[in-house]
Amino acid sequence: MLIVFSFFISLFGILRSKEQHTIFWISHSSILFVLLFAADFGLYTNLFGVYVFLYIILCLVFTLYTPTISLPDLENDIYFSNERVTALGVLLGVISLFLYILGAGGVDSVTRSWVDIATTRSNFQLFVTNLSQLLFLLSLALLLSVFYVSRSVKSVVFMLIITVAFLALTRVKAYLLPLIFPIMALYINENKNKPFKIVVFGFLFSLSTIFLYLLTTFFRWIGSSDKWDSQHFVDVFQNVIDKGVERNLIQQSTSIFNYYVESDKLLGQTYFSIFNPVFRVFGHEVENPMYLYSNLIYGQSFEMRGSAHPTVYVDAFANFGPFGILTGPFWLLLIHHLYKYCSSKGVVGIMIFYVSIAYSIPLISRGSVYYGTLYLAISLLFMLISHRILCHFYLKKI
Repeated sequence: MLIVFSFFISLFGILRSKEQHTIFWISHSSILFVLLFAADFGLYTNLFGVYVFLYIILCLVFTLYTPTISLPDLENDIYFSNERVTALGVLLGVISLFLYILGAGGVDSVTRSWVDIATTRSNFQLFVTNLSQLLFLLSLALLLSVFYVSRSVKSVVFMLIITVAFLALTRVKAYLLPLIFPIMALYINENKNKPFKIVVFGFLFSLSTIFLYLLTTFFRWIGSSDKWDSQHFVDVFQNVIDKGVERNLIQQSTSIFNYYVESDKLLGQTYFSIFNPVFRVFGHEVENPMYLYSNLIYGQSFEMRGSAHPTVYVDAFANFGPFGILTGPFWLLLIHHLYKYCSSKGVVGIMIFYVSIAYSIPLISRGSVYYGTLYLAISLLFMLISHRILCHFYLKKI
């Protein structure tokens, strides 16, 4: 029952939060929706429900008392021009698609299964692939800036085309997020005094998101082109429908939470693993718990190293026990200060914040804390540096 209360509290958080926290609450309401409507409540212990409830309540209190950030004069941003930003956004989007194809091994290799592509990349191909992902995010941030300023339908069409093309190539569902969540957040922030409009908009947008999610899953599961035929497509489609949206989230969350109720806690291992690139210089490395979680549930995989992401609530409990509820305010505080910094960079800076947060915070909420934090740091750093360079050489109004 407390999961039900947690879900409705998260919806209240969407309506009452400051604009920098809207995506945080959209992410958590999405996770709680899956936990609420796709589960057998017999799987949830009272302790699990209490822990999630306290986590959400503490986040709500923190977000309600977060100060509002005053934005600079965005209408007179000398580093913003609709025409230049649109052209650059489309160009970077196209470049990101070509780079991904190159990173996958060429046009013929793109039709292989995503597992084959991921396990056979060279270091150079991995670098090119990561660069394509960053350029994709920067492309969306630029086009989103045009939409934010002018409400240009053309910019939305460009974003949709680039995103669908990138989804078709990568078959990574997370790339839906930088398109869907910022647009939702912008709409909600402008209509917080009109809850009915938000409900209707949220319902329609959620249906669109579920459709694109299932479509991406279908392309992800059809495998290499040598298996393609009508019967194979029908079988995969049926599997996608049977699997639904994040059905394994419930099993992962409940199983891992119950395990760590009786076991020693990880004492921050998830967060220490984020600094592994530094630790490796000194010959040390902290094992990422997402692999431990996977071994607990599925055993060891010999094709690809398996990982499991049991929501940020369970990961927080596995690391810190009852004190894990304090990680929620930590993320809200971090988001607040990132928004304060990015908003000082003008329109594009604000949209860089939205795109980075929209990509990383849902991953963290899902339980992929390591990758969510890593992508947040790298994407923000890359896009802010790129924006600074572009301001000097291209974006400044003539």
